[in-house]
Amino acid sequence: MGQMRKEAKPVGIVSAPIRVVIRADRALFTRPEMTVERYSYDVPTISAMKGVLRSIFNHDGMDYRILNIYVCRKIVKDMIMRNETKLMQSVTNPQKYLFLKDSSTRVLRGTTFLVNVEYVVEAEIVMCPARFGSTHTLEQFYDMFSRRLDKGGNQRTPWLGAREFPCFVKPLNSACVKSVYAGKTLDLGIMYQDIAVDDNGTAHPIFAKTTLENGKICYCDWFSDNGLVASEVES
Repeated sequence: MGQMRKEAKPVGIVSAPIRVVIRADRALFTRPEMTVERYSYDVPTISAMKGVLRSIFNHDGMDYRILNIYVCRKIVKDMIMRNETKLMQSVTNPQKYLFLKDSSTRVLRGTTFLVNVEYVVEAEIVMCPARFGSTHTLEQFYDMFSRRLDKGGNQRTPWLGAREFPCFVKPLNSACVKSVYAGKTLDLGIMYQDIAVDDNGTAHPIFAKTTLENGKICYCDWFSDNGLVASEVES
């Protein structure tokens, strides 16, 4: 579901909003309670969208704060069955399970994923001086991100939930966002969203009730100058 790392709390220095269009043939935002077969949420999570933005530009002195996610196309799912292995690859001996000749170690598992997706993510860049000094300014980070997004110079290939599901990103040039869910409200239930880190450096998963309203999931009320505030309430 995107890259996760232990975060230093951002300070209250934020950039102007950045708006990115994200398109892909397939996406997989895996529900964590599905421990064997992979089943996707209907919409992206905060951590997945952070992962896409970090693929465009990433730096230790900054991070991204997701404000809104727009779901532009209809939510459609598909399923495939894949041969996987019961074994875990060895860290000390990577070649150990590279070629599997014993059929007893293979198992058929299903993956339910989203197809033909398009999202618009609205976010802002926040400074994290506790993790990195003040060598760069917020304006420099914003300009570096904008240049990479405009020219397609991503630091690594962005993907939606799984590396086999790469996505295309570009800046939003229109002032408005069109969604097939305009004028509609969908209760998406309780979703895993991200990882929050407390003052002791302990990471905690964030689960929260999520609603798609008028084609948009709004996270603006989740944040204050000190970072996540709604993460402490698992409703």
